[in-house]
Amino acid sequence: MFTEEDSDDSSTLLESNDPLYDDVADHNDDAWLKEKLKLVELRSGRQTDAVLSCPMCFVVFTFDCQRHAYYKNQFRAMFVEETCQVVIDQILKCIPEKDQNVVEEQVLHPVRCRQCGVEVAVYDQDEVYHFFNVIHESPYA
Repeated sequence: MFTEEDSDDSSTLLESNDPLYDDVADHNDDAWLKEKLKLVELRSGRQTDAVLSCPMCFVVFTFDCQRHAYYKNQFRAMFVEETCQVVIDQILKCIPEKDQNVVEEQVLHPVRCRQCGVEVAVYDQDEVYHFFNVIHESPYA
């Protein structure tokens, strides 16, 4: 058990005794993420709303997305990593309700995680990914 005198050294003690912690790897990972986010800002001219990952195997899908204005757990993205697999031979149709002003139905394709196969998004005819089943984390927190 730690005393208050030991509390300043407790994090150093835990890090040095943890066989899964690597300070150099942690620093390199942080630098890699910052570089990725800087490229996103240069390409799109804005900061991303979140980094999206698979809820089953945790691979990253995108570093550049926008949060849905109404549904806070949904995101859209145009640029994704190769971890996303669009199922082209499967078509989902979204038929508008009668009270909506939209006339034509929307053709969508399911998007799955290439690593584990879980469905995480749909891909529309405008080449936009709509993510709904993902882990989202703000990279700026």
